[in-house]
Amino acid sequence: MEEKVITRVSDLPKLITFGRKQKAKNGWSTKGVLEHLQWHLAQRPSKRWCTIDCAAATFFNKNTITGREQVRKRVALLFKNLLLRDFFLVIEKKKGPKHHEQISALKLFVANEEQEKEYAQAQLEKMKLRKEVSDELCTEAERIINSLIPAATEMK
Repeated sequence: MEEKVITRVSDLPKLITFGRKQKAKNGWSTKGVLEHLQWHLAQRPSKRWCTIDCAAATFFNKNTITGREQVRKRVALLFKNLLLRDFFLVIEKKKGPKHHEQISALKLFVANEEQEKEYAQAQLEKMKLRKEVSDELCTEAERIINSLIPAATEMK
């Protein structure tokens, strides 16, 4: 007797767009965050960064302290998951004595912007020093940063 395996694949969008805002249908997921960050790239230049406030409101329905903490806790794993999908996540951190380098915004790396390339390389160097990234992931990240193909345009 042959055993049947049923898999459920959903190609439905993970986000719903309301005018200039988006809301996640089922909370946080790598695919949903990727879709949201790509949506930000399509916006005008001043809106290309997704702030932690925006991510909390999008994926946890409210921009609260708890929602922002939940987003910040998930960023390290999101960074690794996006690297495995050939995307580099640029992470902006607040500077100053009160903030302790707290994550403030996220963006997908765009290869044709030189300033962003330098920022991404500096971010990767800091992550290497802190041992936040394995050697394999570091090699993958360097490949993405040094590639000439804009990696942030196609979802995998």
